[in-house]
Amino acid sequence: MELIVVVSIIAVLAAAVALSLTHFIGRGETTACEADQYSLQRAVSAYYSQNDSWPTEDGKPGGLFFEDPVTGPLVGDYIIAVPASDANFDWRIDGSGNVVPSEGNCPSD
Repeated sequence: MELIVVVSIIAVLAAAVALSLTHFIGRGETTACEADQYSLQRAVSAYYSQNDSWPTEDGKPGGLFFEDPVTGPLVGDYIIAVPASDANFDWRIDGSGNVVPSEGNCPSD
């Protein structure tokens, strides 16, 4: 009987730890997305102030990284490389000039 109680307590503690870890992973993804969004916003703003057009295919609001991401219009002068989260999000510039993921927002916690 005592063994069953001990095993039950260990199982509850293990479940609590597992839930905590998944929460931290989700928060990390959100933080990375928001950091990439902030960096891209600054780069796009700098590009726009120097060129009077957006770094998109037609110079109007739309998708970023339409060219090869390694040699795109932002890479080199404005950012070092395409953000790692670009594999998960297709970044675009909305009508207000804000950089957002195509899904609309970074994932929430």
